[in-house]
Amino acid sequence: ALRRLIRQALACQAADGDGDEDLHDDDDDDDLFDEEDVAKKANELAVTLEDRPDWFTLEVAKGQLAAVAAFSRNFLPILFNLFVSSPADRRGELAATVGAFAQITDSNALGGFFRTVLKKLVKVTADADDAADKLTEGGATKSQRRCTFMDLVLAMVSGVDLASR
Repeated sequence: ALRRLIRQALACQAADGDGDEDLHDDDDDDDLFDEEDVAKKANELAVTLEDRPDWFTLEVAKGQLAAVAAFSRNFLPILFNLFVSSPADRRGELAATVGAFAQITDSNALGGFFRTVLKKLVKVTADADDAADKLTEGGATKSQRRCTFMDLVLAMVSGVDLASR
């Protein structure tokens, strides 16, 4: 429910021209952003806004985002633990939720979380199979643990600013 609230509020801001996201970035010189991507983002925005109630104005969206963002620093560690302890085939919704929270979390806090998860990814990758202090969360094998933390990093990327990466 919170992920939906975040997505609707961000979509409301984008639709009203007050969001940071544009459907098309004119500074893109390498043509990674084609017309199909623009159409896809526009369609996603329309679908997200389609079922919003009439009372859901830009002011309400900003207020709700601020309320959820104030506690996102508390939610993210819980979501990380759920993500890491869940089976791989059940992580899709959690990854989307982590991504939604990442978009509204303070950049300094998110940068700290991002670096922590990256450190765990590096540790899992560098750990020997027989190491006494190896990381065991995230899967039964080294490959599964590496994939778990890579997926978690990828889920967070949408909210991480360049300075924090």
